[in-house]
Amino acid sequence: MVDRRIGNRVREQRERLNLSQATLAEQMSVRQSSISAIEMGKVSPTAEVLLKLSASLHVGIDWLLCNDTYIGATPAESGLDELERTAVQLLRSQSIEHQRDLISILTLIVKFSSGK
Repeated sequence: MVDRRIGNRVREQRERLNLSQATLAEQMSVRQSSISAIEMGKVSPTAEVLLKLSASLHVGIDWLLCNDTYIGATPAESGLDELERTAVQLLRSQSIEHQRDLISILTLIVKFSSGK
């Protein structure tokens, strides 16, 4: 039996991050039709897809399954200060293409400011 609430949470978080189904599918290396089927409650995501959704949507698997955990907190972020969390949130609000551009720009700034 398919739990439609999982698909609703996927769609909710994808839209919160301003991601299209196609962009999310690209990030996860799956077909856009797979994202659509999950969001529409036609299929349940496999364990592998849940892991990819969790990483791409920046939520815990427990949130996807139960909706009872803080959104956006991942174990890797637990030690971030306020400025770092803001930077992560700003980056996540952009498309994957813009994220790559921003990282490239930041890399150049760091490279030239350190004289290397």
